[in-house]
Amino acid sequence: MDIYQIRLQNLQKLAEGQSRKDVAERLEMGYSQLSQYVGKNPAKNIGSGVARKAEIAYGKPHGWMDILHPENLEAPLEPGNIATRPRPVSIYDDRDELDEDEIEVVALRLKMSAGNGSMQWAVDDEGKRHRYSKRWASTLNIRYPEKLTTVVVEGDSMEPRIPNGASVTIYTHVTSIRSGEIFAVDFLGEFYIKRLFKEPDGIRMVSDSPDKHRYPDRVIQAEHAHSLRILGAIVDVKFRPVERPWW
Repeated sequence: MDIYQIRLQNLQKLAEGQSRKDVAERLEMGYSQLSQYVGKNPAKNIGSGVARKAEIAYGKPHGWMDILHPENLEAPLEPGNIATRPRPVSIYDDRDELDEDEIEVVALRLKMSAGNGSMQWAVDDEGKRHRYSKRWASTLNIRYPEKLTTVVVEGDSMEPRIPNGASVTIYTHVTSIRSGEIFAVDFLGEFYIKRLFKEPDGIRMVSDSPDKHRYPDRVIQAEHAHSLRILGAIVDVKFRPVERPWW
C-alpha cells in the first residue's frame, strides 16, 4: 500500500456518514473535483495539498493523512481466544516444594495498563502453576525456562488440538514465526492462539477448527505486519480435568 492508497483510505474514513456534497464543502472544493479523488474510479491521487487541507478540515494533526491507522484496518473476525480469568487447572499440590530437577511455570492473566490503556501481561498470583522436569525443557531446547508461562484458552476455534478450557504453556523467548506452528499473538489488542503461516503477501492466521464459516483464515498483509505481535510459541497443552468422577 503506497502513500496515495493510505491517503484515500484515510479520507474515506473521515467522510463516513456524510454526503459527498458535504465533504466537498468541508474541503472547499467542487463536487466533481472531489469525485476525481474518491469516486469509484479515482482519476487523481490525493496530493500533499489536499491531504493537509483534509487534516485541517477534520481537526487532525499534520501528517495524519499519510499514516496507516490501526482503527482503519479490518476488525478481527472473532474475539480473542485467550481467557483473562484465573487458570482453573491445578496439576500439583501447592504445598509441595520443587524438586531439584523441576521447574515452575507461572500463570498469566491480562490487565489494562493505566498509562496508555493497552492490554499487558501480568503474573496471576491466584492462578495455579505448572511444573515440568528439567529434562522435558532440555528435550524441547528450552534454554530459558524462566520465559515459560501459561494461559487458559476460551472457545473451540483451535479444536481438536487445543480444546476449550485447555491450559497452554507459552515459550515467550520465541518471537519469530515458523510456518505451520502454533503461537500466542496480539493482533490489534486482541489476544489469540493461532497457527501461523508465512506467505508472499503477508502472514496467514489459521484456526484448526474445520468450521471455516465461523473461523475463516485471515491474511495480515505485509504492510500491516506491525499490527501483529508474537507473544511466544506453544510448547505444551493440558486439558481441564473432569468436573466430577463418574466412578
